[in-house]
Amino acid sequence: MGVTTDRDGDPATTRERAMSLSNRKNNYEEILAAHKSAWAKYWDTSNIALDDKELESVWYRNHFAFGCAQSRKSKPLGSGGNVMVQDFEPWHGDIHTNHNFQKWYCTALPTNHAEWIDVYADFINDTLPLFEYQAKLIFNLDGAYCDLSYLPIMSHKYFNINNHMGRALAVTGWMGQPLWWHWMFMRDKTWLRERGYPYLKKAAQFYFNYLEKYSNETNEIFPSIRLEEPGWMKDFRGNRNVISDLCMFKKAFDRAISAAEILGIDEDWQGKWKTARSRIPPIEHGIDENREGWIALDKDWPHEEPKKRADEARYSRWGGGGWIVYPGEYVDGDGNDTLTLALRDMIRRTDLMNPFYSELEQKLIYPGVPIVHPISSIVPAIRLGVMEHFESIRKVLLSHRLTYGQFSSYMLADGDIPKEVMGHTGYIWYDWRAVENKYIGVLAVTEMLLQSQSGIIRLFPFWPKNQNIGFNGMRAQGGFIVSAARKNNKVTAQLESVAGDTAYIKCANAPNVTCNGKKVDVSYNGDIASFKTAGKNIYNCIWEN
Repeated sequence: MGVTTDRDGDPATTRERAMSLSNRKNNYEEILAAHKSAWAKYWDTSNIALDDKELESVWYRNHFAFGCAQSRKSKPLGSGGNVMVQDFEPWHGDIHTNHNFQKWYCTALPTNHAEWIDVYADFINDTLPLFEYQAKLIFNLDGAYCDLSYLPIMSHKYFNINNHMGRALAVTGWMGQPLWWHWMFMRDKTWLRERGYPYLKKAAQFYFNYLEKYSNETNEIFPSIRLEEPGWMKDFRGNRNVISDLCMFKKAFDRAISAAEILGIDEDWQGKWKTARSRIPPIEHGIDENREGWIALDKDWPHEEPKKRADEARYSRWGGGGWIVYPGEYVDGDGNDTLTLALRDMIRRTDLMNPFYSELEQKLIYPGVPIVHPISSIVPAIRLGVMEHFESIRKVLLSHRLTYGQFSSYMLADGDIPKEVMGHTGYIWYDWRAVENKYIGVLAVTEMLLQSQSGIIRLFPFWPKNQNIGFNGMRAQGGFIVSAARKNNKVTAQLESVAGDTAYIKCANAPNVTCNGKKVDVSYNGDIASFKTAGKNIYNCIWEN
């Protein structure tokens, strides 16, 4: 069989191209051999071994789905991915630049598939002229502005502008995150200069110019909205200092400054970005009289009282503590600063099986119907180390390992699906999110086994102590390929240094480290071990957990 479309080349020769593909001698055997070789390489790149075989299967099934979807030769995946679960593609298969698009790339570097970030970078670089045009067209500003929706195949003459959801300013910063991750994991200066920095610079320039034009004497960032909610309000109440903007303005400036320093360029802009970054207001937070943590979603929304705002945060997809930890990465998650402590308490008190609605709301509106949309809370709970949520997270991940059966609480909440259709299972059988949400089984299990935010390697940070576990070929920030195992509370790890940076490992005891049979000097301060490495060398580490 040979299949082509009129987008593969000259439309006049589409039939001839298809015939040439189907008539090649030994075509089947060639394709089969290439297929086997590609999958063998894929599974050799990274793999895991868990005592919990059900949870292990989630990682493998979902990682397999991503392997079927991602290719440097392919276009970036839009809404619904590469599998049609309906007889139409929702939103014309657009690239929804918030979580719908980001899901396809957040597992790439930890699982050692940096080539997927090249697909992402291709889209960013191809669309950068449009991002610049929209910054000028909509705001009359230089730099790059990213709207909410783009089409995978798109003319720069015709495109979407969404004056409601598209005005979430955080998206511009968020789109630069995978580009910066590539540097953090790969330490490839050439890639950073040619593929990453052009967008990181333009995004930071737009943010700088936006603050210069629109920010007031109290340094409010407005008008903006949280992603997909709550919309525009009178006097921009709830549209000032949006929590996702506070995260992403800061991170966009941080990335651009760091990248420029690494590359030794744009000193004038470095100074401007540092000044602008210092103007970004902090995230309001605290511990109330009941010793419960709270955060302010955004200025004046929806209540003045911190506790009420915290209550709203627990039942908001994008407004709550989850965004600050991931993907905002405003905090690392395992610290003890007051913001992290407040967030940890909020996530601890959040029912991950029902993060949207209070118990009263569920009784009044959806009696007897499970409302489950815990996806955005899982990684924050893991990074914050809230181990009491382990079993809830495990249940959610198991429900996402199959192709169908993806529950969609937002459809239920909007009244789109009658209760009779849902039955008593809480599942729908035609949800397009079933494809793109494969990411969570990979990302969550990977983060249970390995985390490396801020360049500190954390091995098995979110796993029951009594289970034996291991993985091979994962990547960590700082330029390391990591394989590790824990058996009988002893941790053994192998770090391949890609760039020769200093390794930082969080561990309960000072590790014994060797390289080429020789002992390596290790500094141990608190719970962080550090040692110098040389590029391309392998370091063996052992310690009691």
